[in-house]
Amino acid sequence: MCYNENIMSKSFLQSPAWAKFQRSLGREVVLTDKYLAIVEQGQIGRRLFLPYGPDVKSAAEFKSVVTELVDIAKRQKIDFIRLEPLGKVGNEDLMDAGFVRSRAHLEPEDTIVNDLSRPIGMKAVREVRRFERRLSAAGKEIKFSISQQSQDVRYFLDMMHDVAARTGMRPHPDHYFSSMAASLLPDRHASLLFAEIDGEKVASALLYLSDDTVIYAHAASLTDFRQYSPALMLANFALKWAKKRGFKYWDWYGVAPEDAGHDHKWHGLTQFKASFGGQREHHVGTWELPVKKLKYQVYRGLQKFL
Repeated sequence: MCYNENIMSKSFLQSPAWAKFQRSLGREVVLTDKYLAIVEQGQIGRRLFLPYGPDVKSAAEFKSVVTELVDIAKRQKIDFIRLEPLGKVGNEDLMDAGFVRSRAHLEPEDTIVNDLSRPIGMKAVREVRRFERRLSAAGKEIKFSISQQSQDVRYFLDMMHDVAARTGMRPHPDHYFSSMAASLLPDRHASLLFAEIDGEKVASALLYLSDDTVIYAHAASLTDFRQYSPALMLANFALKWAKKRGFKYWDWYGVAPEDAGHDHKWHGLTQFKASFGGQREHHVGTWELPVKKLKYQVYRGLQKFL
């Protein structure tokens, strides 16, 4: 099934809200009714990046968009174009247009999407009940809250630091999330959800909100409360909250490929997300088109050492 054509509107990362956030970071943005492109300055050269875009209905439309992008790139002295197309475009269309696969994999190629009109997966339901019993036996109570206040991102950041210390992951810097909160939360293009145990915030989720879809973009929880699985409890609450708000779909925003083994770094995360049910979706991934071919060849060669 085609990810965006049959079940969802175009990616949140191609929206005016995302353009506003990118501008808040000081980045130049090209926003049209067809696509959002971000001008990025890399360690070597400049690129035009379309995160989860363009969203096209035909190979002909894709070619037309690429022609526009090349014109923009030449005017703005861009070295190469990087994109992650959705819709009616496949690997052959990309190669025919001169694109090569990027060595940088940015937005996830695989995800799971829940149709919110359908019940939550029974595996997650059983796990939620098990941890509810564990909380009850310990004499503890879990509560949930939703915030549109940008200053509340500090609780999320504390949890993200905890996760980074535990796992070695390298999250975005704090200013990135603070700018995101200031840009997206007040206008309800995103929401912060929290789980609290005995009055302490112990799990959080930063959700992107499109017209019909909630995207599980970022989440973190405190190590000291993992025995109660507050992240699971919060995700269960959030799915029900999204349905009550009238959203149609829930995008888990990244899982391991379907054929990945148990040693994949996202194996546990994928099991967690898959326990809620939903349907796997696959994208063609990240591709690049050289505009200044010699400089791009230098860039590709040096990537091995960066």
